[in-house]
Amino acid sequence: MKRWEQAQASEKAFWEESFGKGEEAFRNMCIALYKPYIDILNKNGFVTTDKLILDIGSGAYGFVSAVDGKEKYALDPLMDYFLTKVPDGFYETKNIGAIKGAGELLPFDDDYFDLVCCINTLDHADCPDCLVEEVNRCLKDSRYFLLSLNHYSWPIVSYKNFLETIGFGDKCHPHTYHISMVNRLLAENGFKIIDFQERNTTEILEKIHAAGGDIFISNTSVGERISRAAKLNGWWHVIKQMIATPGLWILKKLFKSYPDSIILCRKEREEAS
Repeated sequence: MKRWEQAQASEKAFWEESFGKGEEAFRNMCIALYKPYIDILNKNGFVTTDKLILDIGSGAYGFVSAVDGKEKYALDPLMDYFLTKVPDGFYETKNIGAIKGAGELLPFDDDYFDLVCCINTLDHADCPDCLVEEVNRCLKDSRYFLLSLNHYSWPIVSYKNFLETIGFGDKCHPHTYHISMVNRLLAENGFKIIDFQERNTTEILEKIHAAGGDIFISNTSVGERISRAAKLNGWWHVIKQMIATPGLWILKKLFKSYPDSIILCRKEREEAS
C-alpha cells in the first residue's frame, strides 16, 4: 500500500474510534478547539462573514463549521466516509460544500478564495509542496493562508525521518518539520508569515479537557493503550513503536517540540513582468 494510503487508513481508524465515543460530544469538542484560529484572524482584522473560505483536510467538521462565510467548502480525502457519520443535513445547515478530494489538486479556479485553511493537515499530505502551490493558485492576492502543524527541533526531526526511512514512522504523519523548513516552504510558494503562535502540549491538553476532551483523555493503563494501538494499526505497528518510542521519548525530554503551532500567512502580490 502506498505510504499516503497507509496514512489515510490510519486516519480513518482514528475517526472511527472517535465517532464511537459519541458523535455529538466529539463534534462539539472539535468545533470548540477552533477558537485560537478564529482569534488570530480577528487579531489581524480578518472578518470571515462575507468571504470565500476553503478548509483543506477538514476532517468531519472542519474550521468552516465554526465560522460564517459567503461560500464555505470542506475538502478531505475521507469526505465520503464522513458523510456517513455526521448527522444528516449537517453540512447544508452550516452552508458548507462537502468535497472528497486532496489538497494537491484543488477543483477551483485561480484567485478564487479569500481564506484557505490547512489545520493539522500539511504533515499528512502526499506532496506538501504541491499542496501549498495549489493554495497559492486558488487564493486571491494579499489574502490569507491559515495553517497549523507540529514542528520539532532538529534532533527530533532527524530521528523521526530516520524512523520513516526504515518503516517505523508515525502512520498518520509521513512528514516531519523544523520551523525553518516550514518558513522555506511558504516563502518559496509566495507566502509571507504575518503572525505566528507557538502552543505547547500542556496548553493544548488543557483546552481539549475544558472542551469535553474526556473523549480523548482518560487514565488508561499501558496495557489498554497498547490494545488500542493494536486495534487501530495492528500488532506489527505496536512492536515497531515499542522499539522506536524510547528514543523519541528521550529526545522530546531533551529538546522542545511544538504541537499545533498556528501560522497566518498572506499571499504576496506577484510583480508584473
